[in-house]
Amino acid sequence: MESLEDDNNNVGVANKEYFLPGPATDLNIRKSLIEQHSPPDILVHNLVTGSDVDKLFEIFYKHVNPFISLLDPVLHTPESTFARCPFLFTVICAVSSRYYTEKSEIYPIAMHFAKHSAANALIEGWKSVELCQAYILMSIYSVPARRWEEDRSWLYTGLAVRIATDLNLHQVSTVQPQCEREEREILNRTRVWMICFNLDRSTATQFGKPSSVKEDYILRNSKEWYKKSQYNIKDDLHLCAYSSLLRIVGRFHDDIFSDLNTPSGLNKQIDFRSVTLTHDAHLSRYFEEWSKKFAEESDRNDRGANFRCTLLPFLVDYSRLVMFSFGFQHAFTRGIEASDHVFFSKCFDAAKSVIKHMIDVLAPSGYMRYAPDGHFVFVSFASAFLLKMLRPEIRQLLLSQELETEIFDLIARLIHTLSSSEVAIDDRHTPKLYARFLAGLLAKHRKDGAAVVGRLQPLPPQSQTMHRSSASDFQGHGTASSSSGSAFNAPQSYSSTTQDHADDGDYSQMAQTSSKAPTPIYRPEIAFTPGQGQIDFGISSDLAMMDGVINGFSDEEMLATMQAIKNPTWWQNMMMPGFSWPDASAMSPGIDTYNQNIPGAHQGFSGFQTASVAT
Repeated sequence: MESLEDDNNNVGVANKEYFLPGPATDLNIRKSLIEQHSPPDILVHNLVTGSDVDKLFEIFYKHVNPFISLLDPVLHTPESTFARCPFLFTVICAVSSRYYTEKSEIYPIAMHFAKHSAANALIEGWKSVELCQAYILMSIYSVPARRWEEDRSWLYTGLAVRIATDLNLHQVSTVQPQCEREEREILNRTRVWMICFNLDRSTATQFGKPSSVKEDYILRNSKEWYKKSQYNIKDDLHLCAYSSLLRIVGRFHDDIFSDLNTPSGLNKQIDFRSVTLTHDAHLSRYFEEWSKKFAEESDRNDRGANFRCTLLPFLVDYSRLVMFSFGFQHAFTRGIEASDHVFFSKCFDAAKSVIKHMIDVLAPSGYMRYAPDGHFVFVSFASAFLLKMLRPEIRQLLLSQELETEIFDLIARLIHTLSSSEVAIDDRHTPKLYARFLAGLLAKHRKDGAAVVGRLQPLPPQSQTMHRSSASDFQGHGTASSSSGSAFNAPQSYSSTTQDHADDGDYSQMAQTSSKAPTPIYRPEIAFTPGQGQIDFGISSDLAMMDGVINGFSDEEMLATMQAIKNPTWWQNMMMPGFSWPDASAMSPGIDTYNQNIPGAHQGFSGFQTASVAT
């Protein structure tokens, strides 16, 4: 008989308990373990109070969750989220703090705690659905990176996918739920797997990486999943719609990249016109079908649901722009013929529609202040593509003076929109940074570009700017001072929507258990330094791109996604950012070396979507 000592020495599959459920699968035991060993640093160091937590979760469900459909508000209350996964609790509070006007200064510190928790959870955390959700949220709402090598969005996505696969979320549950809680848990698992697919497919396309999640039974039958149960959340309708869109785009890429004998896989022998028009027809049918579903089945009394409906044409038009850009580039390479006008007109109309939809529909909704960065990447890439259409070869053949003027004026309107208080929270918010970047591009491409922007009425200055707390308050060891001057005390008034939350409870004592824990060293984020004031539209076009400075800010301040547009090679073809036609790399060894640092520069993917738009 095997001794107890021998059993304890056995590790891995040699341990007879290796495949048995661990203590963390019991929510009551997990709650106790968290209370004793791992309360969130964001509470331990008094960065937020109980009242703050309530408001931060309210902000999340009202303004953030509509973009991503990630959490069921019945399952994930502040108390239950704390008891299930301190990492997810921290990330929700950190992301929401960006929009918490009462304590806007805590955002960079809170995100620092979230990143620290992400590292610890990878090493020490229990694998759970909530852990997967936390990495998904970190991928979509991560701090903007200045360089590709600093960007962690793709890595967070990969972690989420691996954890989801390890938890068998890709398998259809055979459990028959006995109560509402169990049914919601099953729906929660499927929802997370669908989001993993969306996030993986969209991020892979954006960054030029191979996708990890293949279409399986759940995805192939996801079209009607949103009405599988009476406990589906209202945003599941839009989640299913986005999955369907990504499947269409995925099939297009499968047809385009079907040459197994080339490094990129791009098949230059296909009939680009025929293939693209075929998939464009799929897009048109998709748009008609889901527009009807939205009109009939979306909750018209819910502002978030209404906003998600308005995203449909924005996403479809961007997808269409990406599709036709391949044919445009093929025609541009061999020499434009009369039959190629369809590529120009489709690209022009799609890019223009993306920009106009942002200006006239999305921005006035008020929701774009809370949008993931991907939406601003979309519209900025579309704007840069229009500017690229002004190159002499295209202008002489296809562009009239009226269309050229329309491009300049449209981008000028977009610049004002992205820098307005309707969209930008402060001068370091992503849309404001893109507005400054586009202003530099506009000034570079037209001598009176600054005047074009200047003709529009300047917007009033932001009433709120980001003020950073003293970094010294969060460095070293010990407990930081809270804004209220007292230790965290969670209110006793939390109520649960369902009656069987075994993992709910007061978490104030948990937060105080490890009050002596060392504080992770806070390192300032450049994206959240004090604002730079109004955009200077008066910059000389001759200085717009001089010495690495674009409209008043340097390479150090540029976001990583801007580097794809700045890449000189990209301006030599008609592809979207993130993709370079295979022949382009042979133009210059210097350019080829530069491209090694740009994701997707040598892969066969175009910039369809970013990690910021997961659903």
